[in-house]
Amino acid sequence: MHGYPKLHKLLLPFSKNLDDEALKEVANGFPELQALDISRCPKITDAGLELVIQYNRKLNSLDVSGCNVLNYTTMVSLTRYCRKLRVIRALNTNITDSGINVLLRNPPNKGTRTFSIIANPSENMEIAARITRISIH
Repeated sequence: MHGYPKLHKLLLPFSKNLDDEALKEVANGFPELQALDISRCPKITDAGLELVIQYNRKLNSLDVSGCNVLNYTTMVSLTRYCRKLRVIRALNTNITDSGINVLLRNPPNKGTRTFSIIANPSENMEIAARITRISIH
């Protein structure tokens, strides 16, 4: 995957063979990456996503819908490393209220008033009221 250092948007939804090893290549090979769609990629784990988050700090849009990712530690990494993040699409993931709360306490993109989390409703989404914009499906 090397050879595209100026690539800004990478769309890889439904890639059944995309795994953490491939995400390692994404992390190292696309330093200017701003938008990443790895939705419905069943082999991706939080470990692979962590690599992308740590090395692709210009991400402003991330779609991980349908992936078995977004544990609490990954959410903390998003707030720490992806300071330009404006949209996270996380339908049918492991995102929890405590993970969303991490984003609320320390939103990645403090310089803008718009931050969107698109996720499934949980049993207690009262904290969602404090997000500037949220879509619940």
